[in-house]
Amino acid sequence: MSFNDALDLLTRNCVAAFAEEDGFLYEPASGASKTVDGVFDRNYQLASAADGVASVHPVVKVHAKDFEREISEDDRFTHLKTGKVYLVREVQPDSGYGILVILHLAD
Repeated sequence: MSFNDALDLLTRNCVAAFAEEDGFLYEPASGASKTVDGVFDRNYQLASAADGVASVHPVVKVHAKDFEREISEDDRFTHLKTGKVYLVREVQPDSGYGILVILHLAD
């Protein structure tokens, strides 16, 4: 097994193991919606190196291969357990197959 295959498998297994029970409905700005697994954190702390200020945002960690196209700021994630709808604020891919999606609650 190659390193990339092992990293893919590790990311997929971590997301599956720690994912929210009901998952998320991913709604891209264009294209079909689908249910995806994701690890949700309601109070993820983002720190700014420039001014030292931390902010708290909800985030979801997902597996990159679950998406046919890049996640964008116009996309939405609905937390199926709570029904809360979140808009994508920022997308932070890691060096492997994980993507940290910083969210904000839709109005």
